[in-house]
Amino acid sequence: MNSNMIHRREEIKLALGAENTRTIVDVYLRWLMRGKIVPIWLDIILIFLLSAVVALTLAFLTGELGKIPLAARDLPPGMVVQLIFTLFMSTVSMLLTNLFFHRVVAVLREQVVDLAETPETLDELLAWVKLNSYKGWPRFLVILAAALGVASYLVTLSNRVWSTSFGIGMVFALTPFSIQSIIFIGFTLGVLGLSLRLERFDLKLFEANPSSSEIIATLSGLFRGYVYLIAIYGAIQTFRATETGLVPYLIPIMTAFWVPIIAIFIASQIGLAGLIRGAKWKTLRLIQEKVSTLQKEHPMPASEERETIIWWLDYHERVRSTPNSALDLGSWLNFINSLLLPLIAFILGNLDTLMQFFSGKP
Repeated sequence: MNSNMIHRREEIKLALGAENTRTIVDVYLRWLMRGKIVPIWLDIILIFLLSAVVALTLAFLTGELGKIPLAARDLPPGMVVQLIFTLFMSTVSMLLTNLFFHRVVAVLREQVVDLAETPETLDELLAWVKLNSYKGWPRFLVILAAALGVASYLVTLSNRVWSTSFGIGMVFALTPFSIQSIIFIGFTLGVLGLSLRLERFDLKLFEANPSSSEIIATLSGLFRGYVYLIAIYGAIQTFRATETGLVPYLIPIMTAFWVPIIAIFIASQIGLAGLIRGAKWKTLRLIQEKVSTLQKEHPMPASEERETIIWWLDYHERVRSTPNSALDLGSWLNFINSLLLPLIAFILGNLDTLMQFFSGKP
């Protein structure tokens, strides 16, 4: 093995250590918990409560706090509980996403790095991790700007649907939770980016059947896991949104979850297929070179040489006929299930309306 590659792998492993792969969420948690490690459920509760306190304080300072009880009085039953739940889910999605990011980094550091066969693959790994790690104030300001945009849209939607009169103060009050949603969306784009980079990786796979390599199963499982995370989150939000009077907006909401589900699934499968095909052709070229060498050395091969050539040709055919992708029936079923989750939530949330529609009753 090339000593330069061994040294480079060790460098990348160090670069992918915990201190170098902190996210903005890690920085926040370290400040909030004073460096202590606590269960994720406690992180969720504390961050949600702190965000709620900040939101109420901003609403009070901007004079919007008094409008909240007036708006709550005119909202449909259960609306306040639904809105609180939606804000709570923003915190949950951010922290689960952060946990998932570190799981991906661990797989890259502990498995993928050792299988990388070119410096370019190692550079791709490091570039992706750096892109999704903490970048100081510039990254935070971008997130803040996007969060203000989301909060402004939500306030405008609230004023239009429920005839509330919230202003800029409520925009600021919703911003802490909008930041959490933007971080979730940002990492979703990051997972999509990783799936798009896969095809450029050069990894050492099982030569006889690359698609059955352990790392292929591991990476495929990671992407499927994130797709399910989005699908479950989308199903919960869709089901709960049926109680908010936003039924006309549910199709766009479901589409907003379906698009990343489809994009990540397709991109990851294309990337994994590229990895598998590259490994297959590497093996096939070696076999072809061996057969060509044997034919040159033995223009009129004896029985033993013929058997050797036939063996290599048979091995060539076996490798060539192995699957070119990681897709199987289970993968397709998981993908279909993930697409159905938001749709099933929509149907369950509007079951009475749908039954009336199909029964012909007004």
